[in-house]
Amino acid sequence: MVEVKKTPNGMIIYEGMLTYTNQNVHTSTKKTPENAKKSDEAIDVKTNLEMRALTNRKYPPLAIGDNVQIFTEEETRREGKSK
Repeated sequence: MVEVKKTPNGMIIYEGMLTYTNQNVHTSTKKTPENAKKSDEAIDVKTNLEMRALTNRKYPPLAIGDNVQIFTEEETRREGKSK
């Protein structure tokens, strides 16, 4: 039988999924989620995330009159993407 946990916001999470997720080391933080939550690991986690962040993005310059597309939170939700 599969054990089911209910989170405070009402989501149902299966025990197997929690075990799998919490035991794997994530590539971006180099830690498991349980270890990454600890306050003594915060500096290490932040450093790892900042090292992996893309900081070399280059965007074309904008000028007055250019056409741009503005996404709102409602539009991204409609497309099935999370924020």
